[in-house]
Amino acid sequence: MNYKYILTLIFIVYSNNIVLAQKTPKKINKLDKKCLAGDTISCEKLIDIAKNHKSFTYRYHAIDKLTDKNVLVDIAKNDRDSNIRRAAVWKISDQNILADIYKNDRDNDVRRVAVNQISDQNILADIYKNDRDRGNRNTALKNISDNNILADIVNNEINNNVRLTAIKKISDQNILLNIAENHKEYCIRMAAINILTDENVLSGIIERDTSQKYMLTTVKEIQDQNILLDIAKNGKHIESRLFALNSLNGEEYYEQIVAIINENKDIFHNLAVIGALKIIPYDKTLSKYFSRLYFSTEFENLVQIENINDWKNIKFKTFLSKTYIAGKRQIITFNELVYSEVININEICEDFLSLIHRDYREALIEISNESDVYYLREAAKSML
Repeated sequence: MNYKYILTLIFIVYSNNIVLAQKTPKKINKLDKKCLAGDTISCEKLIDIAKNHKSFTYRYHAIDKLTDKNVLVDIAKNDRDSNIRRAAVWKISDQNILADIYKNDRDNDVRRVAVNQISDQNILADIYKNDRDRGNRNTALKNISDNNILADIVNNEINNNVRLTAIKKISDQNILLNIAENHKEYCIRMAAINILTDENVLSGIIERDTSQKYMLTTVKEIQDQNILLDIAKNGKHIESRLFALNSLNGEEYYEQIVAIINENKDIFHNLAVIGALKIIPYDKTLSKYFSRLYFSTEFENLVQIENINDWKNIKFKTFLSKTYIAGKRQIITFNELVYSEVININEICEDFLSLIHRDYREALIEISNESDVYYLREAAKSML
């Protein structure tokens, strides 16, 4: 970022405001009032002050009162004093005239003010592409709102900071989708995903992209629980199904997750295990014996189930992404880091059930017959 330029522009604006903050001379106010009432002689006198008065303050306040476009353009282009030219440029809105002043004025401060006043997207795009002055390019980028021009900057600019600035200004969902799926830089793709608001589009990215890190980032952006449920049930990739299932509200989608467990316990064991951990705290039979269980999840942690009274803490520090069988243990890989851990759902369920302090055998019988969670039923049976 060109801090020197920013400070210069701030000074320009500040110095202009200092002049305007000074009390407007009575003579200027009087002439302005008469001019607005249609007195042409007063208008001519106001113009003469703006162009020829010895006092910079008088000239500046006179320019501030001027509305005649031709007079303002004449001052902006031809006055010898760059400060006066700059004051006139602030009053000009004609885009072609501003572009002409930007291209031809010999004073860089005047050119910078002109750039700041330009809103024509094609002119701004030309300034951004061709101006060697970084300050002018930054101001042009600040004023660019055209999604296609911004996309061109994102795709062709070599500076990632500039790319990120441009992408944050893009609102077109199709353009963001294209960047999210096709840009060569990882950080730019992630930025596009973070800005996308159409959750159906995000769901499509998950289904088309096989990269786990993109899936995780994309799932984090989806808030619609029904979309997450659809991915958990029907996703093409087991990783995306795991990520989506872990983001579901276990209490609200209790019955649907029970169905996912029953459908996948013999096919995708890890998916069923995640589902079980999501709903164990809400199992109707367990709630009779553990009335104060609560549950929370984070993307950095696979699942965390805690009991307020510290009966039992169950934490997995890694998200299950790929599983390879190595003897009796599972090797869990996550973001290129390898952890060797045992995920034993039966042991977890038995630990929970062993905490029952009243009517122990009757509780196990009830749970083995009536629990909605397959793994709880099996654990209770093995403990009888």
